[in-house]
Amino acid sequence: MHRLILIAFSIFICVGLTSCFDLPEGESGLGMKPVYISPDDFSVIYTREPQPNVDQGSFVSDGDFFYINERFKGIHVYDNTDLNNPVKIHFWNIPGCSEFTLDGELLYADNSRHLLTIDISDKADIKYVSHVKDIYTGDQQNNNFPEDYRGIFECVDFENGIVVDWEEAMLENVDCIIY
Repeated sequence: MHRLILIAFSIFICVGLTSCFDLPEGESGLGMKPVYISPDDFSVIYTREPQPNVDQGSFVSDGDFFYINERFKGIHVYDNTDLNNPVKIHFWNIPGCSEFTLDGELLYADNSRHLLTIDISDKADIKYVSHVKDIYTGDQQNNNFPEDYRGIFECVDFENGIVVDWEEAMLENVDCIIY
């Protein structure tokens, strides 16, 4: 009897999980949708408290400091005065950022659409200076699908802005599925 219940439960789980991932295109269901911000909203560029390192990108060292890109989120700032004990001191919030470089007190970074110039002379209070418009095309973003996710999701429309996150939502007429 226990064996029959175990087999029935296993079949129920397999069918249930499979149906989550085998929805045909154009179906509706619970999935992930992108969260957008405008690529022209430069108020989102500022210094924050240190953040967890999750999806690290490029690394730049400059004197007593080093910087690590948090892909599509911003830049971690470390004080490396004590080489044996680097201290994370700030996080520069730069949504869409995947590449950056330094030149003295200026940071050059992308926000997935524009090339930004940011004054970093006060590491605790960075300031947007200027940008070169539309250097990058939206489809160059690498976050056009939710990472480490399997299931249905709303396809990214780069005309809506920069994808800064993903959220769970009920979706209609799904065209994008990750198996």
